[in-house]
Amino acid sequence: LEDEPGRGHVNDFDRDALRAVVEAKPDLTERELAERLNSLQNMSQASAPDLQVTATDRVALVTGAARGIGRAIALRLAGDGFHVAVNDLSKMSDELEKVKSEIESRYGDNKSCIIFADVSKQNEVREMINKTVQELGRLDVMVANAGILWSGPFLGATEEDFDRIMNVNAKSVFFCYQEAAKQVIVFFLPL
Repeated sequence: LEDEPGRGHVNDFDRDALRAVVEAKPDLTERELAERLNSLQNMSQASAPDLQVTATDRVALVTGAARGIGRAIALRLAGDGFHVAVNDLSKMSDELEKVKSEIESRYGDNKSCIIFADVSKQNEVREMINKTVQELGRLDVMVANAGILWSGPFLGATEEDFDRIMNVNAKSVFFCYQEAAKQVIVFFLPL
């Protein structure tokens, strides 16, 4: 992925996009990768493509969807015509089943699926994104909503408590959007 004569400058976005393609499609030849790079460079110089995608064709993934704001977002997206993957920890399975059932009963034409994952763990986030694409065909919208609160006394909080809060409330957001971006890049590149 270095600059080559006649190929133009390879910027950081091009490198990241190509890395996403290589991860998603490791069997591509060097020539096919070069074609993807040319496509990326042409896309950056052209206007946005007219994809004619309606909300009913689109897929959203909502983390922390078992209750509260995540539940409300998942229901709203389904109401707007999205197919929705709902995520939470496996201990929230009863609540997630209720959300999935509500989506299906209120918005029967919409597909939905449940994906259990601990979003503070990058490998589980990667699997969650991949399962969303496997179950629903693509990923258009990522809502990294999962979060936790510290409810104990401030002076009683330990380093482990702090790390757990930061892992769920900060690192997981980074992991979710990083992995989701890989899917979006691969989907929108001509294959």
